[in-house]
Amino acid sequence: MNAALSDGQLEEIDRELAATGVSLRYLALDSFKKTYGSVQDDTERERLFDPIIAWYLSKYGNSVRWDGVIARFVI
Repeated sequence: MNAALSDGQLEEIDRELAATGVSLRYLALDSFKKTYGSVQDDTERERLFDPIIAWYLSKYGNSVRWDGVIARFVI
């Protein structure tokens, strides 16, 4: 796996994703996918994702937390 992301790398990824219109709720997840792709091991995924979500929470606050809604229409 890649080494831990720096704040500068996360800023760059954040700018790229924001420019494409990614919702605040999906920025952390999309940053993770852009950086690491698919990670099968739950422990490894958590270890890699925790610093990313912490960075986004410190920048945007609770507005980046996923609300659990998959869609706004009946599936």
